[in-house]
Amino acid sequence: MTSEERLNYIEKLLQANAEQVATSRREFAEELVASRREFDKRLASYNQQSEEQFKKRDQEIEKINDATRGLIAVARTVLDSIKEDRARHERDYEEMRAQSKATEEKLNILVETVDRIIRQRNGRL
Repeated sequence: MTSEERLNYIEKLLQANAEQVATSRREFAEELVASRREFDKRLASYNQQSEEQFKKRDQEIEKINDATRGLIAVARTVLDSIKEDRARHERDYEEMRAQSKATEEKLNILVETVDRIIRQRNGRL
């Protein structure tokens, strides 16, 4: 093989190598673009699912908050009712004590009167 033939052979190899590199780069770029598209699709899907989950959880949290507000309102109503019942109970108790004291005083007067009458009768007998 002559030098010129060798040079032509090397040039052909280099040309083939350059074409192979170019083809590999093009295929790699196409695969990279395809991978990027697939990644973007999956990311969009994931973001959509995440957004839906966040919305669902936000709705659940809002329901819980509404229920909590309702329970707080009921608890306040119950506490107000208990306070009113306690105040009424204390008024009734004080009224009962006053009536009991009046009854006790009348009973003591009655006992003294009956005792006096009995002593008077016993003194006559």
